[in-house]
Amino acid sequence: MKITYPHKEKFFYWSLSLVFITLPFPKYSLNSQSIILLVLSWVLLGDYRNRLRDFKKMTLPFLLISSPFWLSLIKLLYTIDDVSLTVKLLIQNIPFLIFPLVIFSTITPKSILEETLKYFSISVIIASLFGLMKSIYLKIANLGNFFYYTNFSKVLDKHTTYFALFVLISISYFFYDIIKLKRIKSIYSVFAILFLLLMLYLLSSRISIVTLAIILIIFSYQVKSQINLYNRIALFSISVLLIAGFFMSPNFQKRNAAASEFGIQTPKIETRLVHWKAVLNTFKNELILLGNKNGDVYKKLYKEYKKIGFESGYKNKYNSHNQYLESWLHFGLFGTLLLILTLLFCIKILRKSKSMMGLIIVSCFCIFMITESILVRHSGIVLFSGLISLIFKTATLKGSYND
Repeated sequence: MKITYPHKEKFFYWSLSLVFITLPFPKYSLNSQSIILLVLSWVLLGDYRNRLRDFKKMTLPFLLISSPFWLSLIKLLYTIDDVSLTVKLLIQNIPFLIFPLVIFSTITPKSILEETLKYFSISVIIASLFGLMKSIYLKIANLGNFFYYTNFSKVLDKHTTYFALFVLISISYFFYDIIKLKRIKSIYSVFAILFLLLMLYLLSSRISIVTLAIILIIFSYQVKSQINLYNRIALFSISVLLIAGFFMSPNFQKRNAAASEFGIQTPKIETRLVHWKAVLNTFKNELILLGNKNGDVYKKLYKEYKKIGFESGYKNKYNSHNQYLESWLHFGLFGTLLLILTLLFCIKILRKSKSMMGLIIVSCFCIFMITESILVRHSGIVLFSGLISLIFKTATLKGSYND
């Protein structure tokens, strides 16, 4: 059923869709302008009394999602030096304030999450096609092989971690459409999934394949009552072969052959443990509850990398490669606890509303955060704050949060 809105609401929903449509494309300027347009359309909606009433119902989710912004603001009070970097962090975290404020104070249809994901997923395919065509052109022109990992991220102009997350969420949407929504012809969704799996192969992100396995398990569990035993066995077999095929493929084997300065092969967890050990060491003599009191939170981390002999981390200025530790590094134990509470609270209402798509999205975030700091760049901040806000709002409209 097609949804129709008054002109001001049409402009608002168009602006909201535009934020997610522009997110997969190169650079951040277009997406930042889309966010400004969204705020403008939100202001023009009017009906402030009813919107304030709706917003008050979402006070707790708002405080949880926007907590990185408020923690950045509080951090200005105890930052000793490099205050300008804390101000930069505050500005960077503004989307954590904007998206819950805008979405929670606006009446939205129950299908808003699915509609937004549809446009986002199509946009990811278009951005991928541009990257693929550019790689083919560069190969034909003998300018290098850009069909692998960081080389492919150069033509996408997006970090492999973030684009792999985009691709996984898009794959999940097309699976979900085949199983439940049926808004797109199944054959188109199948081709979309196959193309996006090719993108995952080119991106060669290890954590994305682990996350893909979890997604397939969730889908299999959710649809077990809808398919017979033979189809369940077939689905399980295809999933196992797919995951095994990824890890045995040339691109992933190429990554497996790369050894770190420690003599540890990069795919192994030991490399990440070196990152995390260095982060934990920086907590000594610091404010455990409030985080690093310096504006430049990475200064001591880089010194710790050098101290323990992690030359690659020191030279390349690596972050924590774990969002839970990253939040602790910036905002202390409060920051990590608030992040975990946000995710757990979201999972709780999703189980109550039985939202398979929402549960998969949150699962993607939870898993990626184990080995990646996804909330330190614009792409991750906008995706997380935007989708989590939509998930909470959708659950409220379905009565799963208020009950």
